[in-house]
Amino acid sequence: MAEDLSGAFDGGTDDTDPGGGPTDPPDTSTGISGEWFLEPMASPTEKDLTAVWGSAADDVYAVGEDGTILHYDGAEWSLVDHGVPQVGNLHAVAGAGADRIWAAGADRKMLHYDGTEWWSQSTPFSPEEEPGAYRGLCVIDQSEAYAVGEGSTIIALDDWGWSSSLEGDGDIDYHAAWCGIGNDVYIAGHSHTAFLSSVLVRYSPLWDTEQLAHEQIDNMYGITADENGQIRAVGFQDSVGSKIYRLSGDDWSVEHTSEHELLGLWASSVHGLWAVGNTADDDSVAVIESWLEAPLYGAEYDGTWRLRAIWGTDAPEGWDGPWIFAVGKEGAIVLITFQWD
Repeated sequence: MAEDLSGAFDGGTDDTDPGGGPTDPPDTSTGISGEWFLEPMASPTEKDLTAVWGSAADDVYAVGEDGTILHYDGAEWSLVDHGVPQVGNLHAVAGAGADRIWAAGADRKMLHYDGTEWWSQSTPFSPEEEPGAYRGLCVIDQSEAYAVGEGSTIIALDDWGWSSSLEGDGDIDYHAAWCGIGNDVYIAGHSHTAFLSSVLVRYSPLWDTEQLAHEQIDNMYGITADENGQIRAVGFQDSVGSKIYRLSGDDWSVEHTSEHELLGLWASSVHGLWAVGNTADDDSVAVIESWLEAPLYGAEYDGTWRLRAIWGTDAPEGWDGPWIFAVGKEGAIVLITFQWD
C-alpha cells in the first residue's frame, strides 16, 4: 500500500526546511536511502502556479497567475522578467529544448522563448473575436507543436507559425494535450455546463477529431504518456474522487481510482505514474500519489494549497533518478527525489 506521510512531507524525517534544492545526495549511512524524498522549495512568488516543464533538471520553468514565469537553474528558482506586456494567467508551458519553449494562457496569448528572450507570437484565434484561453500545450520538435483550449480550440505550429486552427463545440473546454506517435494529439477536457461531461479526444491533422469512449466524469484536467507511449488521463468528480484511465487501442479503461481530486499527471515506464491534486473535501491539503503496478507512494501535506501540475526528468549527476517537480497554489513548489538502496 502507499505509505501515508500526512504531515511529514520529506519522506518521514523532520527535515522540511524549504530550500533551493538538495546540493548533495542523501547520506546513505543514515539508513534512509532507497526512499522517496519530498522537499518544499523556496519560491519567489505567491502567485498560483499551473504548469511546469523543463529541458533538464537544472533548466525548469513554471508558469501561472498574472503572466508569472519562474526558472530553476539547479540551485534556486527566480522570477523571469519576460518583458511581454499585457500577459494574463498562463496555463501551460512546454518545449523542444532549452532554446525552444512556449507558454500559453488567457486571452489567446502565446509566448515563445528562443534561448535569449521571450516574445509574443500571434495565433489564429483573436481574444476579441474568439474570447477564451489556451490551456494545454504539447511539443513534438522545434517546428511542430499543438495548443488546445476553451471552445474546443486546437492550433498547430509549423515552420510558418501558428495556424491550422480548429474550433469545435463551444461548450467543451480542452485542458491538456499530449503529442502522440504519428502526429496524433490526445486531448483531455470537459464541458463547463453539463454534469458527467468529460471528453477524451484524439486529433489528427489529417482527419480532424474523434471522441474516445470512457466512463464520463465531471472534470478532466490531465493527460500524459511514458517513454513507451502508454497514454493515461485523469479526471475527478467533485467531492467524490478521481479515476485514472489507460488507453489501449481505441479503448480507455479505468486503471486506478483515488479518493482525492487529482489534476496533473506525469509518467515514467521505470518510476511509475505520478499524480497531484488535493483532498476531495479540502483544497488546502495537497496530495501526491504514485503507482507502478500497485500503489507506490502517497502523501498528504497540510503546508500548501492544492498542487496543480507535475513534471519529471533524469536526475543530475550523482543522484539516482528521477527529479520530479510539482507546482500549485500560492507559488507552491515541491521537489521529489529518489535514492536507491
